[in-house]
Order: sequence, then C-alpha cells, then structure tokens
Amino acid sequence: MPHQRSRRTFRWLGITATLLCTASFGADLPLKTYASASGHFSLRVDPQDRDGAGTGLFTLSRDGNIVWSGSKPFTFWEAVVADNGVIGGYAYSEGYASGGGEFIVAIIDANGVVQHEDHAAREWGHFLHSVGNPQSNGLFIDPDNDRFVVRVAESDINTQSEIWWTYRLHDAQLLGKEAPRSKVADATGLHEVIAARPVAGTPLTLVQWYRSIDGSSALSSSDHVGTRFALLDLDYRPVWSIDLADDYAVPGDEKAQFLRVDDIRQHGAILDTAKSSHFTLREVASNQRVEYRVDHGEPPSSAWQVRETARRPFDPVQASASTTASIKERVLKRLGSFVLEGAGSIAKESPIHDLFDFGMDDQGRFGFVAGCGCDGQAAEITLVDHSGELVRRTPIPRSIDSSHAESKLIWLRDDTWLLVQSRYAEPSKILAYRFNATDGSLRSMDGFHPPHIEKLVSTRDGGFAVLGSIDTTFTHEDVLVAFDANGKQRWQIAEDISDREKLFSPVEFTVTTSGEVVVLENIRKILQIYNSDGSFQKTIDLVSAWERQPNYPSGIEADKTGGVIVVDFQGHPPIVRMSLSGQVVSEFDPHFSDGRQFSMSGNVQSGTDGKLWTSDGAALLRLDERGQVDLVLGQRPDATALGNIAGISVTAQGRIYAIDERTGAVHVFDDSGKRIHVGQPDATDYKGSVSLPSLTIDDTGDIFVSRRDDNSHDFLHYSTDGRRIGIESSGIDDVAERWIAQIGSSNRWVLGYERIRLVSARGDVMRVIERRADGQWLGTPRRAVARADGGLAVVSQPTGDTYAIDDPRRPATVTIYSKTGDALKSWQAPEDYQPMSHDFANDGDRYAFLLSTRDIVPAMSLVLTDAEGKAQFRMALPSAYVNSSIFLLPRESGEELWLFDGKGTVERYAMP
Repeated sequence: MPHQRSRRTFRWLGITATLLCTASFGADLPLKTYASASGHFSLRVDPQDRDGAGTGLFTLSRDGNIVWSGSKPFTFWEAVVADNGVIGGYAYSEGYASGGGEFIVAIIDANGVVQHEDHAAREWGHFLHSVGNPQSNGLFIDPDNDRFVVRVAESDINTQSEIWWTYRLHDAQLLGKEAPRSKVADATGLHEVIAARPVAGTPLTLVQWYRSIDGSSALSSSDHVGTRFALLDLDYRPVWSIDLADDYAVPGDEKAQFLRVDDIRQHGAILDTAKSSHFTLREVASNQRVEYRVDHGEPPSSAWQVRETARRPFDPVQASASTTASIKERVLKRLGSFVLEGAGSIAKESPIHDLFDFGMDDQGRFGFVAGCGCDGQAAEITLVDHSGELVRRTPIPRSIDSSHAESKLIWLRDDTWLLVQSRYAEPSKILAYRFNATDGSLRSMDGFHPPHIEKLVSTRDGGFAVLGSIDTTFTHEDVLVAFDANGKQRWQIAEDISDREKLFSPVEFTVTTSGEVVVLENIRKILQIYNSDGSFQKTIDLVSAWERQPNYPSGIEADKTGGVIVVDFQGHPPIVRMSLSGQVVSEFDPHFSDGRQFSMSGNVQSGTDGKLWTSDGAALLRLDERGQVDLVLGQRPDATALGNIAGISVTAQGRIYAIDERTGAVHVFDDSGKRIHVGQPDATDYKGSVSLPSLTIDDTGDIFVSRRDDNSHDFLHYSTDGRRIGIESSGIDDVAERWIAQIGSSNRWVLGYERIRLVSARGDVMRVIERRADGQWLGTPRRAVARADGGLAVVSQPTGDTYAIDDPRRPATVTIYSKTGDALKSWQAPEDYQPMSHDFANDGDRYAFLLSTRDIVPAMSLVLTDAEGKAQFRMALPSAYVNSSIFLLPRESGEELWLFDGKGTVERYAMP
C-alpha cells in the first residue's frame, strides 16, 4: 500500500495518557518473576495466553525452594510480593487489549490461598487506540504500613487522574478508593502520575507528576515542562512538595525535549525510597542526584520536615555500547566469485530500467532518473525518444546524488527539465537543478527554498508547483506552493481542516492542460479544483462521481482531454479517467495482452498525442483505451531473462534458486552459476512484481514460492526440473505464512505472525510452537533457517508496537528447535543485527549474521558465532551490500561461506 502520510500535529496532552495506559498494547505478556524486597521470596507468573487472559500458572519460592505452585483462574499482568510471602496483583480476565471481561485485583497468602478478589466489569474506552476500562497504571506494596495499592486510571483520559485502590495486607480488606490528585490544593498543570513509591520507615508515599503549567506539549519545545514531587500521608494528602517546573524543557529543540520526557516516562525520576526515612530524586536539567531525609516534627505542630542531605552528579547506568566493534576481526580467505548466468542482462540491453517514475515532454521524449553503477556516480538522468532509443544519458555527480536520496524529474518547457533531490535523512534540504536536454548540463537553481517535496508538477508555463510539507520534529503541515521558472513563489494553499477550500489530506495533485490545479484527497476521497492563480473553484466527490466506494486513491495525472486520470490503489478497477465536471470517461485495469497484470511505477500519464503511458519499473508501457499494453519500450516481460532478483536460496549441495522480481520466474543454477532451467509461472499467477517472497526447496528438489509476498497463503509448486505443478494453499495462519522445508522429511515449517507450525505434506498441523527455550513467547519470527538435523533456527522479535523497529530495546533472539519442534536453546542475536533487513546462516555448529548499524542501512560486516551465540570473529565486507544473503555450505574441499550481493554475484570464502 502506498505510504499514507500522517498530517496532524501530535500534542502531549492529547496522547500521553493514552500512551501510558497502553504502553503494552498489542504486545505479549511475558513470563515474569517478581522478588520481595529482601529477595527471599520470588513469584513466577507464567501466562497461558499472550494477552494475559484466563488461567495463569503461579510458583512461589523461598530462597530457591518452591513453597507452592499451581494455576489460578486469572493471570497477574503485574504483581508484588511481600517479605512474608503475601502476593498482590491485578489481571484482565479477557486480556489487556480487550474491551470486555473483568478487571481483577487479588491478594494471595503465603500458602497460595486467594484471600480477596475484586472484580469490575470492563468496557471499551471512548478514545482512539484506547483499550477497555478499568485498567491499571501500576501498583506498589507498603509493608511498613500494611498496605497494597493498585493505581487505576480514570476512564476519561483527559482528566489524567488515578484512583488508588488501597488494601490492608494482613486481612486483605479494601480500605478505600481515593484520587490523590483531588486532594492537592494547587493541581494546576499536573498531568499523569509518572511514579509512586512508599518511603521506607514512614507512613508516606512519594509521588511524581508530569507538570506543564501552561499546558505545553512535551512534543513541542517549551520553557514550562517539568515535574512535581510530593509526599502523601496515609490519607493521600500532600505534606510536602517540590516543583521543578522547567526540568524537562529544552527550548528550541523539540526532539531533545521529547527524548528527555520519554526517558523520564520510561524510568521515572524517583531513584530510591528503600532507606528508612530517606529518598533520592533525579534533577534532570542540573544533572543532579539529590538525597533527602524525612523527619516527623515535634509537637505541637508535628509537621513533617524534609531536608536535603546530599547532592552529586547523576551518573546513570549506561546501556552498554555496541560490542560488535570489540569482536576480534578476521579476514577470510577469498576463493573467488561467480555471476549467475544472465543476471543483469536486461539492464545492459536497454537504457530503460529501474524506473520509479518518469516524465514526458512535448516532443514525445521520456525522462527519468535511474541507477547507473558508473564510476564516481550513483545515478543518471536518462532521456529516450518515443521509440525507446537513447537520446542522452547524464550522470549525476555524487556531490548532488546520494544513495539515500529521492529524485524527481519533470519537464518544464522546450529543452529544460527540473531535477529536485531531497535526502531521506534530511528531507528539508532540497537540491534543485535545471537539466538541459540539448547539452546535458545541470545548473543549480539558487534561491529556491521549497517545503519538503511530496509531488512536483509543471504548471505548463515554464513554472512548477510543489505539494509538500512544513515539518518540525513532531509536526507535519501540508502546503501546495506554485513557483515561477526561477523558483520564486507565486502563491500558496495551506492546510486547514476547518476550511473546505484549504488542504486536508492531499496525497497528490496535477495541473490540467487548461491550467486548473487538481488536488486528490485520500481521507475525504475528493478532488479539490483550483484556478491557475490558486483560488478555489470547486470540489468533486469521488464516491458520487464513480457511483462506488474508492479503495485507496493514491495518484493523479492530467489527461490530454482536459480531465484527469486517477489511480485507485487496488481498486476495482484501479484506473479512472474523468472530466472536471465529474463524469467518468473510462475505467480499466492495466495489463499485458496475455492477461498478466503488473505493479505500476509512476501513474498512468497522457502524452501530448493523447496516448496513455505507464511503467512496471523495467520498461515504459503504452496502453490502449482498455488498459492493455500495445507497445513496450525496453525489455518485454520474459520469464527466461533474469532481471532484478527478489529472493534467493541455496541448498546444501550448492544449487542456487533465484526469483525474478518482474516475472516471478524461478531461475535455477548449479554451484558455478550456470543456469540449469527456469520454473515459469502462468501469466495470471502474479498480479504484479514479486516482493519479499517465501522460497523453499524440499529434499526432492521441488520448489515452493509464495505468489505475493510474506503475507501470502498461496504457493506455486514447481517440480525439481522446473515444471509448474500448481498452486498449494494452507491458510493455517490468519496473518502471514512463510514455508521452510524440513530437511530429512516431507514436512514443512510454516512461520506465521506469532507462531511456527510443523505441517505434514498433506497439510496436517503436527506441532504448534509459541515459546522460546527460555519459556518466553516466541514473538514474531523474522528469519529462519532449516538445520541439517531436521530442526530449525529462528530469529524472532517481541510482538507488538512497544518498540520502534530499529529501537535497541527491541532485542532479536535466536532459538533452536529440534526436528519435533522442541525448543532446545535461546540466546540473544548479535548486536547490530537487524532481522527485518538482513539474513543469517547456520551450518549446525556455527551461525553467520550480516550486520549493519541501523535498520534499512546496507550490511557492512558479518559476524560468526558458535552454537551458544558467542561471537568468534567479525569480518568487514568489501563493500556495502543491499538485499544481500549469506550461506554456509559444506564442500569437498572444506566448508565455505557464500555471500550474495543482491544483484547477481556470489563471493566465496573459505571457513576456518
């Protein structure tokens, strides 16, 4: 699906409470162990459901010896243990993310007998992304005062208040339900509770609130973002407080401020309360660790007295830096390389290849930016004529180009084109150049300062317009701006959701042959039409005009007839030609003459002669009125030709299987790269290009490849000689399936979203795997390799959105399973290994991983570990590798490591 851009400004008050209450929303409840303050008692809670629903298994131990063990009809989402073995906790009968069932608070004595249960019916919250209420923000135990407290969030997250359910420990009686914030005389600016902990040796509880005295967002820099600490007595009335009003503010730096507040939300600023009558706080702005002593005053006032006793620099326990650099380096002996026969031949035969988009001029010529692989440059501007013959090829110097830059090229007038580039890491930094098609020169457009560009369109008078965004770290505002030929602004249309004449959710725009500016809005599914001076003209509702519900309007271009051509992603049909009066002229689904469908690179565009053109990334395609391709400029789809490789697999015998991205054909090679045969799909097997395919080969040499991507449930089956046998389906996972043939049998491993299944050749599920060897949930399996002993090596990550994909707190775990599916061992994958992007290999005793410093960054090195995950050595790669794969193969002369570069070359190394 095209990227649907978020257009709203996020504000702390509107989302923080939701984030706090749903920090684990969508994540698995792990197996947990809780220890008492003295460490003598420990409680193990093993959930039987990922979301904490239903029965849980409990084990209480004292000094390592089991006191009692058994199941309870609930599973504690969070729990505490007293030094006498009494347990308190809360649970959700139908799971945390549910909107039904009950919220349960329970107290269990040291013998495992439930002494008290409170049940409250849950119902869905009334806010976006919220879960059922009641829900807890935390809990604490206060043995000095015989109390157990559960902090329950108010159902209205805008209040950001909590109700504290307080129980007496020794007899499990409910003492009351109080809202501490309501007892604060001056609660101005107090928002959610960040932390609450009892102070040892006193009847006091130390609480920390997030504080913003002017309602400032933590997501926008402000001078007034901080905290309040307060000591509350047994009635939850404050007896002392201190405000650090600006402690988390970073004026002028939104991102730094957000990270500072996020760190406090994650860890709190109450450092210690375990020492009798003492507590320690963290002051962030001054980077201080401050200790306080609490004393009860003398009569007659008997007021509590709090005084500072020590202050020293705050020295947090730093997360360990990446240890990859500390692994000893080694250079493996290079044995040579070979190129898969025919790989890259398509790009060599035609100047048209690797298109992401294209433009046309009034002479019927096509221009586009594509990778060139030429010395000193990473990309080039290519111009071809109406027959596909090369007119000009101009390399773009690396001073302009970047492998992580987005390029847009449009024709302005005569022989002048406009090239605009923005780097993904710095989208606000725009480079603009005029390209002269006659002499191939590139001339910088000085003084041009557009917003971040989403779409670039010629205004047909030498000028151009930009649909872009004005971005700060946490805000995004759409804007449509028109410029003259020199890059000087003419007019601008801003975003305003309350004004129907302004922008709301634009995805693309175009300028018609008569000069109207037409904006395509996705959420409201409308066309907004403006005059050439930017003044509003009218709106066309697509639902009414099409007399059906659009699926996902994602692209728009001008039609030669004066109307527009709209792309409706995965619509039925996806291409709609319409007039500006709202009349549908025609609809079609682009396809080749044999019925083969394809994924479009760029929209459907109308040439000056009225002919329709699009691209599948490998060629320029002319369409007739029915959407059928009647002319191909460049390489025609050919299952016997190997273009871009979408996936690759290598058997232990060294036979190589590569899937062509465009056709889906499986090309089979011997261990020297010589092609043996090609497995060719039927014309209707694929609806577009192949992306992230699942590819596996069983012991007989039969091939199974997914028809779409990792989410596919349908697999093409080819015989060992490449003959198409048919389509096989299992449908055993609700979300996704990847098949891996089990070595030594006709069974297969099926990797799903959260489970792995061992399935027979007939499709019978023989084993369902949900756990790692350490007892934790498997999470989401990202990568897996069949082991020679019939087992499986799997890399998985925690399920859910608790962490960002490249967050170092989102660990990747390797688990080894036996041939029957028993979990044998689990260990953490090497740091800097990103399973979403890179491959790993196994030879039974060792594992090789491709490493990068961040997600989506090319692999820069590899590391080899032993069977327990201990790193043996690291080797730098000769160059950065994208879409690369790694294999460990037994050979007659000794084991080899094969490194596939993602294009067609295999490098061979001798393993020690």
